[in-house]
Amino acid sequence: MMGAGIDRHKESYVVLKASNLNYTYIRQPWLYNDNQKTDYVKLAESEPFIGVQMTRQAVVHYIMDLIASPELDNCASIGLWEPGSENKAKPDFVEMELAKLLEFLSTRL
Repeated sequence: MMGAGIDRHKESYVVLKASNLNYTYIRQPWLYNDNQKTDYVKLAESEPFIGVQMTRQAVVHYIMDLIASPELDNCASIGLWEPGSENKAKPDFVEMELAKLLEFLSTRL
């Protein structure tokens, strides 16, 4: 099931790329909330995507940068991630949430 969705996603991107639209296609990793973290690493489509997480607030920061500079990243596929999340096996917040769950369960058992 998941493979079919990925195929449709790739086909849609091909159509977008071939269009006359001025677009910025944002590729992002796992998202989480943290109002204090708005920094992001940006890379072009041809570069390897190695980040595993970023905040929703950082995505908004990038979009605000696009609005402020309309000439930025026209007709481009841009990868974004949080600085320091490169090449991690999984997002940090997965372990944080697991720790919270284990703490909660320990109080209930």
